Amino acid sequence: AAMVESCELLEKAGYRPYYLYRQKGTLQNLENVGWCKPGYECLYNIYIMEEVHTILSAGAGGSTKLVAPGARHGKIERIFNYKYPTEYIDRFE
Repeated sequence: AAMVESCELLEKAGYRPYYLYRQKGTLQNLENVGWCKPGYECLYNIYIMEEVHTILSAGAGGSTKLVAPGARHGKIERIFNYKYPTEYIDRFE
């Protein structure tokens, strides 16, 4: 009920859904939907959800996603940085 009400409120305020991420293994298969006003879509959100573009990350806890050139839903390599700042900083000694 709260999800439906939230969608109605967003639509009345002029927002539109522009990406969908299906969360596996969640109660009632709830979904993560990105909302924005027309013309303000975030390409980063679209790329990360569709897994069609390399995303570079820096800093503690960062996660880089390398997508093979020309691959759509193809080979993806993930590189994870150390989670805690002390571990991240110690790596550069």
